[in-house]
Amino acid sequence: MFSSDGRQITYKGRPALLFVLRNNGECWGRLVVGGEELDVCTTRDHYDDDDATALAAFERAARRGRVEAAAGWLGFDKDPPVDR
Repeated sequence: MFSSDGRQITYKGRPALLFVLRNNGECWGRLVVGGEELDVCTTRDHYDDDDATALAAFERAARRGRVEAAAGWLGFDKDPPVDR
């Protein structure tokens, strides 16, 4: 799996980091906000785009609400999530 450098953004009024993740021909965004990891998806595949282009697309998608619970915790935050 490959990860871009994180980009500082604001998500729902809170500081967040956004990464581009690439694995086995798949590409998606990972949003880290308040210790929580969220996945960001778009309708277009950004696997072959450069990181800056993909980050911009995932940032727009996050603002549009195309965010869901992360498929798995990757440890971008130092502590794993607590089951509630």
